[in-house]
Amino acid sequence: MEKLYASGKARAIGVSNFACKKMDDLLAVARVPPAVNQVECHPIWQQDKLRKLCQSRGVHLSVSLICHL
Repeated sequence: MEKLYASGKARAIGVSNFACKKMDDLLAVARVPPAVNQVECHPIWQQDKLRKLCQSRGVHLSVSLICHL
């Protein structure tokens, strides 16, 4: 993905469902940090730690809300 980004074929890199540990591991080695992490979030599972990590590292957190009826 970083090669595609460097060549101009991709405007950004994104990840999905990366928890804090996986995000920390990626940010430790990535030359190009992800622009976004798409995760599930709802009132019962707010993922505060992940939200704070992404905010501090400049990674946008895109949330998909799932309602279980």
